[in-house]
Amino acid sequence: MTEKECKELDAEKIWKDDYFERRNFGESLYELIEKETRPLTIALDAKWGAGKTFFLERWRQDLLLKNACVIRYNAWEDDFLDDPLTSLVGQLAVQIESSFFEDLKKSFKTLKSALSKRLQQFCFYWLSVNTFGVITTNPEDYKSVDEKILDKYQGGLLAKEKFRKCLTLLSKRCVRETGKPLIFIVDELDRCRPLYSIKFLEHVKHFFGVENIVFVFGVDLQNLKKSIAAVYGSIAVDDYVRRFFDYEFSLPEIRAEQYCSKLLPLYGIESHIFCNTNQQNIEVTETAYSQRLEHYGYSVAKYLLDQNGTSLRQLEYFMRLLQFAFKNKGDGFKLPYFCYDALFILAALKVVNPILYYDLKSQRKELSALVEYLSPYFAKYTMHKNDEYSIFKTDIYADLFLLQLASYPESTKNLIEELKSESLHRMESINIFISKLPRDKETQIIDSVIKKLHDFRFRIKLSWIFARLEIAP
Repeated sequence: MTEKECKELDAEKIWKDDYFERRNFGESLYELIEKETRPLTIALDAKWGAGKTFFLERWRQDLLLKNACVIRYNAWEDDFLDDPLTSLVGQLAVQIESSFFEDLKKSFKTLKSALSKRLQQFCFYWLSVNTFGVITTNPEDYKSVDEKILDKYQGGLLAKEKFRKCLTLLSKRCVRETGKPLIFIVDELDRCRPLYSIKFLEHVKHFFGVENIVFVFGVDLQNLKKSIAAVYGSIAVDDYVRRFFDYEFSLPEIRAEQYCSKLLPLYGIESHIFCNTNQQNIEVTETAYSQRLEHYGYSVAKYLLDQNGTSLRQLEYFMRLLQFAFKNKGDGFKLPYFCYDALFILAALKVVNPILYYDLKSQRKELSALVEYLSPYFAKYTMHKNDEYSIFKTDIYADLFLLQLASYPESTKNLIEELKSESLHRMESINIFISKLPRDKETQIIDSVIKKLHDFRFRIKLSWIFARLEIAP
């Protein structure tokens, strides 16, 4: 969105899809830098897919509404270049010549001319010396250390100072006109090549460290540290990174529950999430939907996603899987309501543990492996009412048990009788499955299974559920 378009909006429209209420975080960040005169660098730390780009773009638009001078820069888009200084100044040139102050365009030509070949050579030489030759982007520029190096060094220093003076002129003008510093917003640095990332940070520190200029980086610090370690090896990476950032803040975390509730209407699957568990039909009536009774399996799925630190992109993928499953005809069979629990859990499993998901799909592992995987989560999961939690666990285990019994050779009628008389001839896979169930819930689980078999009189194969989550061959 252009500066002109941003100023035609208002803050409410800019932040209208701020589902995680990060606008307040943006306001606090703005208050920190609004009157700052020192050169300042800030790292906003969050994992990939956690909404950094979304936040930084909304924040940029909000800053423009506040009449700030803002330059947005996507470092990864210029990752193919050898010299980040060239791309940084080029982006500064483009944005100044298209906005900001008309009468500064002429002055800015001086700034661009400061980015001469001599300055670039100086940058390469300086980086080579200070990294013990690790960074040698253009070794021809400092092939031999002789008397020419001194000339190059002295000329580079003069070019550097000229460059910084031009930046100071620009930043002071920003303060005079807006009362705020010149703000650079840098995104995607952690996705760049390790050498490029390091050079970028070094250039910002040594060439842009002038008064009234603030850099805000949206970055996954852990990935950035891995990039640095890949270049330097065994060094104190945390201390090295702190050389570049005056502040490190984390974007407010999001919860799966919070984001999923916002995504449901966007993906058009609300009517499939809420049900009346007394129904025997997957199609949910308006009455049942109005009761807002959420499938237990959906609750488990959200909990799995939340406990595994799922990113926003992964949560969106989970929702797309569900949307696909409800549109997908699979093998044409209409799933009964109790299969929804397994559908939700398997969709979440495909996101957080794809290895186990595909092992179950290919039958390399039995459903007992899924029960074993879920047990630690059930141990930590809590609900407001203990009796509701007891029903919740029983129902989930019963639904999975029904899927396990699909391979049992007896008729459904005989199976019910054997379950009632506790004379179930246990196949090895069924025996292993039961051994994974909580001992104190076994009787209730079997009673629930008997009731559901009475209701439906047929058994569901696990492959029918996988067919909803995959494209049929």
